[in-house]
Amino acid sequence: MASSGQRQCHIRKAVPSDMLPIPSSYHRRDIIALMSTLVVIQGRSVALAAETENRVTLPKDFVETAYDLIDALRESIDLDVSGAPEREVRRKAEPAKDLVKRFINNYSDAPVISLEPSCREIRLAVQELGEFYRAKGQRQRMDANTSASILGHLEEAEKSLPERPEKSIFPF
Repeated sequence: MASSGQRQCHIRKAVPSDMLPIPSSYHRRDIIALMSTLVVIQGRSVALAAETENRVTLPKDFVETAYDLIDALRESIDLDVSGAPEREVRRKAEPAKDLVKRFINNYSDAPVISLEPSCREIRLAVQELGEFYRAKGQRQRMDANTSASILGHLEEAEKSLPERPEKSIFPF
């Protein structure tokens, strides 16, 4: 009997620690749950890496224009909803008009940029704004539902944009 005890001891010393049997305190379902969690975590990291890898670097001018447009539209909509006089709302909306024209002319149909979520959301906001004024008239105050929807699109666009570039005091 002593020789078999020595043999067991000898075998245990020869087997690396990571090859030893799993302690009985672990249940098969615990191990399966742990493995499935690892697979899910690995899958998410692979998806995140693919998303980061496929993300297009947006031109700086587009990002600046998008942020300026979002700010101008948000400011004019907030002012309109607040009940400010019409002339004040129109004065605040003037920069937004120019930015909308610039956005549509330069970026709306650009192949790479038009697929970006920020561009889609800005287009949806501008489209909804245009449909509202086309249906109700230019002097109509914006209702709460329309303003909330447009502001929601602008918020989603802002979330999907990269960090705002610093504005330089130099024109070059």
